Amino acid sequence: MVDGRSATHFINSWAKFSRGYNLEDVDMPFLDRIVLRSSEPVRTPRFVHIEYTTKPPVLIGRTDANEERKKETSATLLKLTKEQVQVLKRRANQDVVGVTTIRPYSRYESIAGHIWRCACKVRAVDSHNSQSTRARIGVDIHNSQSTRARIGVDIRNRLKPSLPERYFGNAISATVTPIRLYEDLLSKPLSYSAGKLR
Repeated sequence: MVDGRSATHFINSWAKFSRGYNLEDVDMPFLDRIVLRSSEPVRTPRFVHIEYTTKPPVLIGRTDANEERKKETSATLLKLTKEQVQVLKRRANQDVVGVTTIRPYSRYESIAGHIWRCACKVRAVDSHNSQSTRARIGVDIHNSQSTRARIGVDIRNRLKPSLPERYFGNAISATVTPIRLYEDLLSKPLSYSAGKLR
């Protein structure tokens, strides 16, 4: 199993071979799998990582996440101009409350925080938040629905020592945000969701 970066390197190397490049002219992949193994015995975690042990949040009023996954979903391509990205980044950084020494939120953190909030907003107005559902389960989904975000992170440069640039394998690790409520993400400024993603 390899990640996208490794697959791209493989395809580029294959293309160079196909064009007649010599083996010396091609950056050969780094195939040593031992680099990701610990030189010491693996220690048990110091504390329970609840974000990895709990099941993903299920929509309130539903008992099974698998049923929700069977529903038809739609995909869209989000196109943002440079100006829109700058506005999101500015908004994420201007709303930082009570913290003066924090480094500014990146474009990625600002955009990802905005998308997370938008996903919550769309789900909150879904049919599950209808009057009949609220009456049946006795709770306002908009306020008490839990959510979290899972993001794949390239760990090549985060390890010490870092992985070789040409490492061929899967160097993606999933990170999970703490569970938050829709209400928190939607009522608080963009800096809140960007901070939870950080």
